[in-house]
Amino acid sequence: MATYNNVICWLEERLKLKSVRSMVGVQSSMWAIKHYRGLEYSNEFEKDLETAQKRGVKFHIDPALPVDLVMVAKKRESLEVVKKAKRVTVNYYWVFWVVLSNDPGLKKRLLFYQFYLSRVSEPYRVKMIIVASADGPKNLMDKLNKIAQENKFGLWRVDVTKKEPTQILQPKTFRDRMEEEFKEPQDNEVKKKFPQEVRGEKSAKNLARFFDKYVREAIEGVVGITPDEAGKRYIDRKVLDLAFDLRKVSYRQKVQDLVTEHLISKKTNDYDFVNHAFTSLWRECKFPIVYSDFLKTFEPALFHLSAPGGKTYRDHYLHQFQVFLLGLHIIDKFYQKLKFDRVKEMQWLVASSFHDVAYPVQLYDGWSKRFFKKLFGISNVGSADLKSQFIDNTLLASMGYLIVSLCETHLERPLTGNWLEDEKNLVKFFYKKITMVKHHCVLSAISLLKKVLADQNVSDSVKGVFVPAALAMALHDEEIWAGLKTSHGLSSIKFANDPIAFLLLFCDCVQEWGRPKKEPKEESKAEEKQKFLLMYEPEVSGEKYSLTIWTPSLESCDEKFRKKQKEGEELEDILLGPHGVKFEVKLADSSREVKKTCTIPSKTR
Repeated sequence: MATYNNVICWLEERLKLKSVRSMVGVQSSMWAIKHYRGLEYSNEFEKDLETAQKRGVKFHIDPALPVDLVMVAKKRESLEVVKKAKRVTVNYYWVFWVVLSNDPGLKKRLLFYQFYLSRVSEPYRVKMIIVASADGPKNLMDKLNKIAQENKFGLWRVDVTKKEPTQILQPKTFRDRMEEEFKEPQDNEVKKKFPQEVRGEKSAKNLARFFDKYVREAIEGVVGITPDEAGKRYIDRKVLDLAFDLRKVSYRQKVQDLVTEHLISKKTNDYDFVNHAFTSLWRECKFPIVYSDFLKTFEPALFHLSAPGGKTYRDHYLHQFQVFLLGLHIIDKFYQKLKFDRVKEMQWLVASSFHDVAYPVQLYDGWSKRFFKKLFGISNVGSADLKSQFIDNTLLASMGYLIVSLCETHLERPLTGNWLEDEKNLVKFFYKKITMVKHHCVLSAISLLKKVLADQNVSDSVKGVFVPAALAMALHDEEIWAGLKTSHGLSSIKFANDPIAFLLLFCDCVQEWGRPKKEPKEESKAEEKQKFLLMYEPEVSGEKYSLTIWTPSLESCDEKFRKKQKEGEELEDILLGPHGVKFEVKLADSSREVKKTCTIPSKTR
């Protein structure tokens, strides 16, 4: 049976053909035809959304709607503006929904988006098409046919072995639907209210335009629902598609099955999907502990704790999955060259899926300290309690594993004898990060090892997976590796010595897109325009892995852009790449031009 990705890739290729475009009603007068995987990458839709907002429409749903494929064409039209005709460029949209399995909520969702998209643009500029696989179940096609007929959606049956789709029903716009029903209404009540002499072709068109106003008012009331209720997706579609490009990783089939299930169902939100995916993959790898949903449970509170204090909080949970999939793609593409194996694959799964799990602890600790300091003049609330628990609750043993692994892997001084005395400054460094700072990197690593070490008979093979993963987690933030570099002899993080730490630093820094955030009210509009996007799928060759991220609104001189540029430059300073593979990050500003390329060196410093 055709997979979701098979169908999407097939559609992207076929929409370049004039014969296929004619099926959806593309006119010869239209130009600049483009297609996108999702509306979040359609600049045309973004501009239409801004225009709608200028008309006074306040939307509560992000344009990143969970549609599968969007085709956009421009056309010059004469519009009446204040009783004067004016030639303007307008956009027409064809929105494709791939349906490969039964979905009880499909009809309601399609009707909602038919109305919503007509509200953003115009009711005569949006057509919706359901796409089904030719080898899908027959009862599904019958159901889709009924939904499409009733609501004037297009319906295509796709056989990926053929050149063109089979068009079962041609798509109609929302206004077409209203006009047809006014001309020949099936409802007797409508016939009574609109007698035959009123239902002519011209009258029907005028009535449809008249009722646009009321449709708009209705939709404005509907769009107050939350993003999760609308099925909003944050994880970049291009990143999800990387799962289908995997060929060598041992658990690739499980990853592909999980992503396919998520894309087809459209019922689960991204947070539930990530929790299910990581839980399933940990079970697939037969780890001795289950995946923790601690961050998923407590992260929503962080959005509210941060914003009132004048700070921006951005997601760290969906971020973990995008980091995981990005690193997995790198591993898969250079599997032999980077000398990966099953053990390192599992190390990567653990490190990427757990590296920010303790973020709520760090953020809440800072918030609570400010609270008690401001109200009672009490400093360092909570740190004394953690100090008293440090030895009793195996935190010291867990920290010992980190220090031993760090010294052997990165500092080139294997520990022997009374190493606690020899490395007392290093011990103090991590002790402070755990008990005083409560830094999420180290706490995430410690919490992981504490879970694993709870069984005193834990095998060396289990330690061989979890200890390297925990070390990578502990090192991935600048505050940690910069502190070790300044005072404790860390010169660089070399791929040759620690591929997991290298990949985690690289992917964690690069992954800036699709991270929901809550800002203080006075900054929300500015922050809304400052988000970074993944411009293309990663560029992969025999010797290079390159990612381009860009922001639609920032100039290269803006503070947010320069901050991201500085992070890339810090990667160049601390990372030392593998021989024969070049890693680079390109930053593009609102002009879409690359303003900075950060390349990870692979020679000895």
